[in-house]
Amino acid sequence: HFLSLLRPHLLRIPLSILALPPNLAHPPSSSAPVHRTLPAPIIPVLTPYPRPLSAHLRALGLNARPITWPTVPKGRERIRVCLHAGNSREEVEALVQGMVEWADAWQRDNSEAKEEKQVVAKL
Repeated sequence: HFLSLLRPHLLRIPLSILALPPNLAHPPSSSAPVHRTLPAPIIPVLTPYPRPLSAHLRALGLNARPITWPTVPKGRERIRVCLHAGNSREEVEALVQGMVEWADAWQRDNSEAKEEKQVVAKL
């Protein structure tokens, strides 16, 4: 449920902000063996900004841990989403919504900051 909710949103969010690893970015083909179509309960969501994203989700009452260097190589930072049978559909939907809200805000805030720098540079 998590991946099927998140994938459509990721089509409009730059990969440089939020992405799934290549093996999860697309739904599995119908001809794939069943053991390859079921995702693991621990899902990495790639972002160069795992700490701000994790903090945003924590503020919403959601827990997705930031994973940074030296646990993963530099440039491969992520948050770790751990789903379990006790998660309700509403919780999973809130997680996806929180991630999308964060990505939208990150894009907006950084776009505004770039515009401000350009204005200052012209002065």
